[in-house]
Amino acid sequence: SSFGEKTFDDEQFEQISSCMAESSSILPQSSDASWEKGFLGYYVLQTRPEATDPWGGSGKSQWDELNPTPLYFNESLQNITVYEPCNFLSSWAFYRNIPEICAAKDEYKIQKNEQTAIVETLAMMGVSAAMFHASNTHLGGRYDTLGISLFSFIALQIMNTNLASLAPENGSEILLGLSTDPRTKTAFEVSNDMARLVLDYETGDWVTQLSGMDMPNYFESFTGIGITCCMIALKFKFIVIPLATLLTDLLDVPDDAVDLIFEKYIPALENSLNQVSITFPERVMVFRAFWGIMIKFLFAFLWQEQTFDAPFIYNPIFKAIGAVLMPYINSFANLFTGLKHFTPSIQNAKNVYPGDKKCRTIGTHSKWHEEAANGLVDVTYIAFRISGITLAGDKKVSSVSEYISAICFCLSLGLLLVSPLFLLIVLLVFIAKSYKFNKMGNVAKYKSNEVSGDNHAYDYRIVKLV
Repeated sequence: SSFGEKTFDDEQFEQISSCMAESSSILPQSSDASWEKGFLGYYVLQTRPEATDPWGGSGKSQWDELNPTPLYFNESLQNITVYEPCNFLSSWAFYRNIPEICAAKDEYKIQKNEQTAIVETLAMMGVSAAMFHASNTHLGGRYDTLGISLFSFIALQIMNTNLASLAPENGSEILLGLSTDPRTKTAFEVSNDMARLVLDYETGDWVTQLSGMDMPNYFESFTGIGITCCMIALKFKFIVIPLATLLTDLLDVPDDAVDLIFEKYIPALENSLNQVSITFPERVMVFRAFWGIMIKFLFAFLWQEQTFDAPFIYNPIFKAIGAVLMPYINSFANLFTGLKHFTPSIQNAKNVYPGDKKCRTIGTHSKWHEEAANGLVDVTYIAFRISGITLAGDKKVSSVSEYISAICFCLSLGLLLVSPLFLLIVLLVFIAKSYKFNKMGNVAKYKSNEVSGDNHAYDYRIVKLV
């Protein structure tokens, strides 16, 4: 095979299926429906002459891959055209992180409703990204972008729940939903609605239902998450404001949302944090995690194509270098975060999805999928940590070893700031920022570079999860 493995690792597949069943009573059925009714059903519907959202779209790709490849499902559907095979396969990275959540539930004190929402959303992101990159359809694109908005919404609510309970009037709605008015549903309820949508509605109704989901977009939620982390880690608002300005500019947050963040979100957050006792080691822990996660996301966004207008990422040599660097970037970021992981192969960038060795080397957007999935899990981990340290009335005394560890980290960071490695990272970030930043979701450019390799019929379990 030109893409490596023809079938999934059986043990990996069983771990994913088991965690899905443990996390949500409806998820196995919902996931199957996503593939059978959604992916397969939409393929059959939109390859007819009267198709309104034709499979393959305009025949072009928004991403650095266009290599129509047949997917074998069964005797009736032997040649489903997958237009972006590496981007399609790398969508499995979201599924691959599902067992990580089940393994981490005791370490991070994950409640059942939180586990359910996170696992449901990771499964949704896996199938929606696969559907979009296989089909280039309007429905696929809408389904795909909603997943990351929901995931970031869940993380924001986990992180800010205790702080919201301390907020003044309207502060709770602002901290939990980035809105002056209450959201119609919590992130956990939206996740359940998403899981049920594929069971209760035909694909022709999905766009309407998806458009009715009430949640902030992911730029806004990630900005809120970042500001909460910075306010806890750095404590003083006069330090956080310039960072918040940089973050809103970097993420191209709409003006009305920027006004809400500075005029409502930050004051409400400050008010709540003033009522909570947070120790120096806890602030260092949040600081470490935030910047470690930022390292992963800077690397991920580099390969997203529509974020930084950086033409060098399309060079085959740079693609190969990116593949080699990925496990080292993960190790360096994990050294910063101090977060505990339970799936070494994900951090080592090995056996994350079928064909990953080749797709990681020759692909661009496939690296985004893999590293973004990795970073999103870290976002939930720091959300759980912050939820744990922001309990009102919780009088905490950090141990001597925790203080020593925090001080040692600060000293090490000081040395790192003057090291050649840090200067290199700063240089790379500066180079990346020197290119025009394009808001994700707008088409920066169309790419139609074909990825070399023979067509390959993939194992049917990418389509049916049992």
